[in-house]
Amino acid sequence: MSEFGSESRLNTLRKMVAQWQGDTQGATAIEYSLIAAFVSSAILTIVFVLGVNVQGLLQSIADLWPN
Repeated sequence: MSEFGSESRLNTLRKMVAQWQGDTQGATAIEYSLIAAFVSSAILTIVFVLGVNVQGLLQSIADLWPN
């Protein structure tokens, strides 16, 4: 392989890397997916923590209800 062909490939690779670095279109999608993952994990945590308390509250109300 000639040295000239190798240099041409290197220039092509540099151009591709420069285009890739300038492309921010996928960054927004990743940011939104991270926000969605955080919000959903927070909701799940709240549901599991408060779920037992709400179940106990509803059971105590049901126990007070006359048959």
